Amino acid sequence: MSKENEPSNIDKGHDIPFEIGEQKFVWNSLKAESNITKHGVSFEVAATILIREDTRTFHNSDYSDINEDWFISVGFSNEANELAVIYYMRNKNNVIRIYSARRATDRDKKLLEAFENNIAIEAFDFYDFSNMHSVHNPWKK
Repeated sequence: MSKENEPSNIDKGHDIPFEIGEQKFVWNSLKAESNITKHGVSFEVAATILIREDTRTFHNSDYSDINEDWFISVGFSNEANELAVIYYMRNKNNVIRIYSARRATDRDKKLLEAFENNIAIEAFDFYDFSNMHSVHNPWKK
């Protein structure tokens, strides 16, 4: 079905704003519900890892472009769950748009271990992160 033939009553969700301290987040309401069903992680909980100093963040230039910077962060939530959060920032507005959050997999943990031990990331074939590098999050408080 082409877009012009789509029924106009399809709910595409709406943006939900959220803040922790001065850091602003936003996500789509339907995506947030879907994420809880699929991964058992709320975006409110996921947001807590993004402001922690011990969270490791990787910039993915394969997905980033002039309008969006994409990241994956792995760290512990305030509920002590190790999570992986995928998100992006548009137009350098410093608002984090959470796209997905899940419990960290063994792959995520190996990625962290590789960076902590200075192991070349190319040794890991489970992500195509050839253009990915670790970054410091300027929005961490």
